[in-house]
Amino acid sequence: MYPRDVRAAVGAVRDVSGGVLIQLSTYSADHDNPQEDVLPSVDPIFARGGFRLAAQVVFDGHMMSLVYARGISWWAELAELPRRFDQWRPR
Repeated sequence: MYPRDVRAAVGAVRDVSGGVLIQLSTYSADHDNPQEDVLPSVDPIFARGGFRLAAQVVFDGHMMSLVYARGISWWAELAELPRRFDQWRPR
């Protein structure tokens, strides 16, 4: 996804009256797209749409998931996802 795609996704749910969760996942750090560049490029877009980062799960330098929440009272509970992922991932 490019920033314009993230803007489109945020815009598509702008008028949703209930809570919204959006998960953005990467599966490869190829092609000069390092994970550390993803968050600064999408976080401001989500913030303008009223979203806050609820969880960031990073694994092996290639997989990363960002979970953004808006209008969800239990969003802070998602901060446990990285620990839970590590606990339950296959070894």
